[in-house]
Amino acid sequence: MIRVFTHNKNSFDALVRNRGLSSDNVETEAPHAFYISINDTCGTDQVPYFENRENVLVLFFDDVTEDIEVPVLGSDITLTVKAFTIEQAREVIHFLEKQKGRPSCVVHSAVGIARSGALGEFVNDYFNGDYHTFKRQNPRILPNGMVLRLLKQAWKEIDYP
Repeated sequence: MIRVFTHNKNSFDALVRNRGLSSDNVETEAPHAFYISINDTCGTDQVPYFENRENVLVLFFDDVTEDIEVPVLGSDITLTVKAFTIEQAREVIHFLEKQKGRPSCVVHSAVGIARSGALGEFVNDYFNGDYHTFKRQNPRILPNGMVLRLLKQAWKEIDYP
C-alpha cells in the first residue's frame, strides 16, 4: 500500500539533507520512493531541489485559482502569479502511471498545506491508499480545491488500457 507524505520547505530541506539526496543521486539513493516538488513561480521558492527524473516531477505553480498580475512595490514591474493548469494535471497523471509499484511518495511545497495537500491527497486516491492513514500522517493539510478538481478531471480524460 502506498504511503504519501506532504512536507513544507523546511521539513523537506531536512529530509533531503538527512538522506543526502540531490538531483544526481535521487534515483539511486531513493529508488523505492517518488517525489513531487511544487515550486513557486515567483518569490523565494523558485529554485527546485531536483530536476525531473524517473522518480521526480518538478512543477511550478502558486496557491491561486487563476493567474494574477502583481505589481512589484516601488517599480514598474509586474509579476505573474501562476495557477495550476489542466496541462500540469495531465503531466501528473502520466508521471504517476510510471510510479506504479513504488511504495512511498513525498510531496512538498513552500508551506506544505494547500498545494502539496491537494497533490498528496490525489496521489493517495490514485493508488487506492487508505484515506484515514493518509490524513493521520498529514494532519495539517487543507487541499487546494481547484488543484484537486483539475487532477480528477485529467484522470477521467485519460483512458489507460
